[in-house]
Amino acid sequence: MKTFLSQRHLSHRILCSNLAASLLACILVSCSTQHQSHYQGADSSLPEEVVKQKQGEVRLGAISVIEFDERGDYWDATQVTRADKMIRDKSAPILVTYVHGWRHDARRDDTDLVAFRTFIRSLQDGVKQPVCGVFIGWRGASVQEKGIGSIFSQPAALLSFWGRKKITDQMAGVPFNNTLWRLAATAGDRHGHSILIGHSFGGRIVERTLGPAAVAQMHNNKAMPYNLTFLINPATESLYARQLKLALRKWGKDSQPAIVVLAAKNDSATGGAWPLALRINRGTRDREYAFPVGDNKDFKESQKSYVTSTVGNDQRQWTHQVLRAPDKGAAPQKVTMNEDQVITSNLKNASRDRSFWVRLRGEPENTATRCWVQELSETDAAHQIESNAYWVIPLDKDILSGHGGIASENGIFNNAMGDLMAGIIGATGAVKQDASRVPLSPRDHSNKTTAPTGGITLPRIVTPF
Repeated sequence: MKTFLSQRHLSHRILCSNLAASLLACILVSCSTQHQSHYQGADSSLPEEVVKQKQGEVRLGAISVIEFDERGDYWDATQVTRADKMIRDKSAPILVTYVHGWRHDARRDDTDLVAFRTFIRSLQDGVKQPVCGVFIGWRGASVQEKGIGSIFSQPAALLSFWGRKKITDQMAGVPFNNTLWRLAATAGDRHGHSILIGHSFGGRIVERTLGPAAVAQMHNNKAMPYNLTFLINPATESLYARQLKLALRKWGKDSQPAIVVLAAKNDSATGGAWPLALRINRGTRDREYAFPVGDNKDFKESQKSYVTSTVGNDQRQWTHQVLRAPDKGAAPQKVTMNEDQVITSNLKNASRDRSFWVRLRGEPENTATRCWVQELSETDAAHQIESNAYWVIPLDKDILSGHGGIASENGIFNNAMGDLMAGIIGATGAVKQDASRVPLSPRDHSNKTTAPTGGITLPRIVTPF
């Protein structure tokens, strides 16, 4: 009798386990998004329009959308043709291409797409010349976080991390490369300029695409396809940035940077969740780097420490900072400026000290603070890996808060971020000259290097390949 009851209890437990597993599977399936184009048979060119949101009516800029599937292939290659025509029809356009991140896609009501369109509209009003926005869509959102299954969507979305991370490596392939180079070349043919932006996993895709190109172009003394590239809170291993910085050591001191990372200091996704997710993978191999740092001739550090950290949260990678005053103790200079005035002033950047204006978060409306980007002389890290080609700028929450910014403030395209990017574009001359060219020069192994923008100097860390 006892054996019979035990078997019956075991059967009951197995049945409950199977039912629980089936329920979980049903929940995940109900939360999953469809793997398909969001513009099947429809025009992926979105016109300028006015939409109603909680904060009132919002003007959205005209953009063109290009979609990729999970293998990095086009859903519809004619989308590239439409985007190319949009650029070709303009004279001296500014092309702004954006690659979204995790938990987003190319749906017309996706918050990232709407925020990008708002950013394009503000640029268009500020620069007084054609601005062509291109939104690169991919299945960053594999979980439906709206509707009936929304109560289960949060944990399901978090569990999609590893699957979406794997997809990004396939995205950085031939079709994506072809798209970036083709669109930038068309903008150049029309005597225009090109800016590229990647956020989160989108930053990872962009970095893995442009990294090899930057190295090849440097050694051949050729122009980069994009005048400037921004990676915002990129979900990418610090190891790749380390490899890129060392490979790009010949990058000219007088050249503008190829890549600028803008990283929120309070980004819990790349600062907390990323290390936890990577440490769970116990199969991550490790080795040691050994090189001199200051008086320590036998300094060593773990390679794994670069894998379990993202570039924006690794203080060894930080190169620059945003200052609110030219000198310590000086009071910030504030003026009243509207959006158009700030964007126009920042892109023109006629100031000798390369300062620009930023409408910081938390300040009264139309209050702009004068800011500078200057080399960061010291962090809490044992050493810093400096670079003329690859800048990493940590940001306080008065510019960007969290991984995706605050939704009600237009996410990562909030006023402060838009002003900052326009300021860096103007200060580096990215839309005033040809794309970054790299004058070849003998490799410099000196102990000091002058900051690209003048001012503070940093010790050069010479690390063997």
